[in-house]
Amino acid sequence: MDNLQKNFKEDLGVVQGAKLLTRALCEIVDNPRQNIEITVITEKGSRFVTAEELDKLVSEIEEESKK
Repeated sequence: MDNLQKNFKEDLGVVQGAKLLTRALCEIVDNPRQNIEITVITEKGSRFVTAEELDKLVSEIEEESKK
């Protein structure tokens, strides 16, 4: 979770914020694709991140970790 605190910025967009949160959770959660649920909250309301969106985020994080 240090990664979350270190890289959080007030002006993060929704996608960047979701990716930062997902990265932090992937560090501490086993099988994150099945064990994480994320809700995005904006001025317009809230919604759950879909399984497909979460899968894409986790895949991007895994690819970045390989570099």
